[in-house]
Amino acid sequence: MEKMQPNRRTVLVCAHDAGGANLLYHWAINAAKHINVEQRVFGPAIKIFNNQFKSNNDIREVDAVLTGTGWQSSFELDCIAEAKTLGVKVYAYLDHWVNYVARFKALDTLVLPDGIWCADELARSEARRCTEFNALPVKIVGNYYWSSVRRELSLATEKTILVVHEPVRGSLKKQESLLQRFESCLALQGDSETIRFRPHPSGLDDFGKLQLKWLRNRFKTVVISEASLAQDLSESKWVIGYLSMVLPMAASFGKKVSSFSKDELPDYMSQFGVKGV
Repeated sequence: MEKMQPNRRTVLVCAHDAGGANLLYHWAINAAKHINVEQRVFGPAIKIFNNQFKSNNDIREVDAVLTGTGWQSSFELDCIAEAKTLGVKVYAYLDHWVNYVARFKALDTLVLPDGIWCADELARSEARRCTEFNALPVKIVGNYYWSSVRRELSLATEKTILVVHEPVRGSLKKQESLLQRFESCLALQGDSETIRFRPHPSGLDDFGKLQLKWLRNRFKTVVISEASLAQDLSESKWVIGYLSMVLPMAASFGKKVSSFSKDELPDYMSQFGVKGV
């Protein structure tokens, strides 16, 4: 656990979803060189933060609050609302490039922070298009998560096909359609290929179980990864997924990356070099 230093400003980091938690955690590791960082985490973020910082459930004790912008719960919105009520400055760190306004809605009520932080210029441009954010400062802070993974990449032999799992929300019909696209994506690969399957931090959903079942029937060697993301990427010659955040990251590192959501591939994926198949 990081030691608290006297006479330093204290920022409380609040996170739930894995995507935002990774972004906030790596920012916090860097920021802890200059400020005191405390944490309030829930859900997938608990494992990511792993008690790195002092836990704090009293926002009144800190100088500012920084939250993620997850979809899986109202946890981060509740933290924003609490900070606003108590008069503590609160900022939200966007970890994606789409659906920004919806991330700040609770029962159709906008719960806005005092400022928006972005990881890159693409995110800032998208945020500035949202009229709901017109009164808020929007700035680029950087992506310490991607930078950390990039530093950890090794010169390992690129020998595996990395399948990145992401939970799929939607009907059974949608899942079956996506599974067919996924199967087509790998149809021409020989059965001797080594497949590394990387589960989502929140665990396997029904779609992930269907993917894994098909892979085990199709290929001789299928490994469920417990390695770091950097190791998985270092050893991969091809990265395949749906709309996982790992895809644009891997593409930015120069990896061959494909999404089996060809018909619905978002513009931001294409801008990072992800190919739809």
